[in-house]
Amino acid sequence: MNIKHLGYFVEIVSCGSLSQAAERVYVTQSALSRAVSQLEQELECRLLERTTKGVVPTSQGHALVERAQRILQESQAIAQDVKLPGTALRGRVRLAMPTGLRNRLTRPLVGRLRQAYPQLRIEITETTSRGARTALDEGRVDLAVLTESERAGRLNTVPLYTDRICLVGPGSSTLSMGRAVPTATLGTLPLVLLRAPNNLRAVVDRILRRLHVDTPPVLEVSSSPLALSLVADGHGYTVLPRSTVESMAGAAADQHALKLAPLGKLALTWMVALPQDRPVPQGARLMAQVLHELAMQAPSARGGESEEGRNAGMRARQGARATRDPLR
Repeated sequence: MNIKHLGYFVEIVSCGSLSQAAERVYVTQSALSRAVSQLEQELECRLLERTTKGVVPTSQGHALVERAQRILQESQAIAQDVKLPGTALRGRVRLAMPTGLRNRLTRPLVGRLRQAYPQLRIEITETTSRGARTALDEGRVDLAVLTESERAGRLNTVPLYTDRICLVGPGSSTLSMGRAVPTATLGTLPLVLLRAPNNLRAVVDRILRRLHVDTPPVLEVSSSPLALSLVADGHGYTVLPRSTVESMAGAAADQHALKLAPLGKLALTWMVALPQDRPVPQGARLMAQVLHELAMQAPSARGGESEEGRNAGMRARQGARATRDPLR
């Protein structure tokens, strides 16, 4: 059985389309069709079904994908591990990262790896912590960054840094990183929250239940950038990790200001996770090491940064829409 054909088949199923898969693996659609036909002849079963929206795997195709992914990962791990010291690192590494860590970790990571290992093929999927864990479990990525609450199961994890969970409000609010806000404050504010299921939303919901608050949020959204933009527009307050706010606030702060404050003593720990139940490519182990180094270089507390500097970094123009501040 041709390993390259197995790789083609995995890409076809991942894309759900022969044309899209052909673009990703740089071969013609006819070459992909021939590869699938050969696999079907060797296995004596039908692997794909054509639909109006593309192609989907049969039950035998699903089984083949699971086995093929393990074979391809083992093949790549062997190819990387037997290289002589000093040989340029090649191959593909697939990483799932929470979107909110784009500036804190993702961009520095890519910069360092591209400079040191230009022949390494890097694939990054931005998602939520829960989405990163799902992608890792399903074998769609080689490693993932996720929160401590997602680490249960067969994973090798390394802590990266602790992130304060913050209440985020419009520029007209009195929020300050120098003064924590009691968690009970959530029961008095109009909230703009991420839609469930979401780990941080679960934390907020538990707090509200403890406070016997059954009023739904004024707005529920699917992404952190949208939540920040709506908060900047004066529609309420949201709850996010500090690194997420600082990474995403640029777009929202283009026209408005945001302020934030620690929410009680709430915090979360970001971790890099590698699977225990399948081979891990050398490139993935290297990427995990670089992520840890980057996290250590940028202390989460940023103790040397002044309050004025933090506010200046979050502030664009002072033309934010004024709203009545429930915290005054």
